Amino acid sequence: VREILELKFAKTDQAKNFLYSEFATRRIREVKSLAGTSRQDLIQSTLEKYAGHLEKLNGNENLTAQLNALQEVFTKVGDPKAKRSIRLAIFRISEKFAAARPAACDFLVKEASSSALSEVEKYVYQERAKKCLTTNP
Repeated sequence: VREILELKFAKTDQAKNFLYSEFATRRIREVKSLAGTSRQDLIQSTLEKYAGHLEKLNGNENLTAQLNALQEVFTKVGDPKAKRSIRLAIFRISEKFAAARPAACDFLVKEASSSALSEVEKYVYQERAKKCLTTNP
């Protein structure tokens, strides 16, 4: 409710963009907090909200800190759905924000060859890694 009110009172597009960036940062902090709990199942829904904030961002924000935080959390998470959600969030960052693309692509390439993935998952992540490396925003 607080975030809805903050957006309602933002007078300019620049102010709204700043708020979406702040909301995305909040979701990353929530994901980091959830990674250390037994409720890692909530990471997926939190990252869906994060993706919504990313979609509303305009410009070429530097999301390197968020990307680094997601990669750090990824190593600590055991829940398979949470891991998939983190990979997807990193892919979304790579699609929209050129400044974060090299680090995101490196992560996706590494993950595409992970022995922990099924053949179908490997294929999906290999395709995402290819797209990441060849896409220009």
